[in-house]
Amino acid sequence: MTGGSALPAEVAARARLLLLGPENLDRQLFRALGPASLPEEERRRAAAAEGAARDLGIVGATLAAVPTGPGSVSALVLSGLAGPARVWGAAAEPRRYLGPPRRDAETAEKALLAYYRFLDDTIGDLLEREGRDRTLCVFSPSGFGPSPPLAALVDLLRGRAPAASPDAADDGFLVLWGSGIRSNVRLTSADVVDLAPTLLALAGEPIARDMDGRVLAEAFDERFTQGTSIPVVTTFEPEGPQ
Repeated sequence: MTGGSALPAEVAARARLLLLGPENLDRQLFRALGPASLPEEERRRAAAAEGAARDLGIVGATLAAVPTGPGSVSALVLSGLAGPARVWGAAAEPRRYLGPPRRDAETAEKALLAYYRFLDDTIGDLLEREGRDRTLCVFSPSGFGPSPPLAALVDLLRGRAPAASPDAADDGFLVLWGSGIRSNVRLTSADVVDLAPTLLALAGEPIARDMDGRVLAEAFDERFTQGTSIPVVTTFEPEGPQ
């Protein structure tokens, strides 16, 4: 965690103490995330163990730094999947990618699925343990899919193995859980720009009229909507009227 990446500074200092290295992972998980039979260069680019350790550190640091109770909202971005998805995504869905399928596709697919299982377990445990006393937001701004057709064709002509890319995919995910959130609600029209106003509203902070996105009020439970009014300001810009 670099200077200025988390504020206030004392929170960043505590968070650094909770960040993990790949050597701290369970050995079975470490081997599943990067099977030794896959090319070493691929395993280096995927950096699956490093990503998993970072994601676990982010979860631990967030829970240690943010207090429980109403008005405490934690937003987590778990980005460790990006490396494995980019490197091994084509092995999981070979029919969507240009070029011949790889001979070790099954092993590469298992490595990618191991990260998905790790994330499922991590998020499930997080929501089960902490979702009652906090409002938690876990999101990914994009999914991964085949590169745009022109880029994929260039890779094929140059003999490069197909790689997954977020450029042609827009199916990220958003999970809201805990205090103030309705259960069993599917958000069919949520967008990444809706996160900021929604999290501000959950934390009891004002939102600005000139913000992109909207408050995802359909996710709030009746206790929250009936007992909370959302303050609105004109803008957060320094020179604008408040």
